[in-house]
Amino acid sequence: MNRKPFAGLLAMVLAALVLHSPQEARATDAASALPVLSVAEVVARTLENHPALSAAGHESTALEHEIRQAGVRPNPELSLELENFGGSGEFSGTDRAEATLRLSQRLELGGKRSARQDVARSGQELGLWQKELVRIEVASEAVARFLDLVAAQQREAVARDQVALNESLLSA
Repeated sequence: MNRKPFAGLLAMVLAALVLHSPQEARATDAASALPVLSVAEVVARTLENHPALSAAGHESTALEHEIRQAGVRPNPELSLELENFGGSGEFSGTDRAEATLRLSQRLELGGKRSARQDVARSGQELGLWQKELVRIEVASEAVARFLDLVAAQQREAVARDQVALNESLLSA
């Protein structure tokens, strides 16, 4: 059984729970000028600035252009062929040269263009789902790192309290 979809669902549920909680990461140093951020702000900033999401946006644009290109008819082709020139004997020079100018246009039958467009649209839909997956992964990673930070700050606060308690016991 593939656990990836369940991991994504779990990450979304965790993100929703954390986003709606009032939990904030706090700077523990009084002299620190770092801002206090909520998990919602952290996730929002991460989603705004993450390079993977920027790349996914560019891929979406490229897929839109692929759909447009899939609907274009094939270009006509022009070709020129020269024969019997620049040889030796009676074929020397250009007196006996033969030139063939050809113009051709490929005609697509059987719904090939609409099939190409359908494939491109499917690729775009897949790209949108992949972009959403990247967005969820980035948000869940931001939430996980935020929770790690909050846990580390809590451990630091407990350690400081323990040091203060130990110092007060030593001085008593």
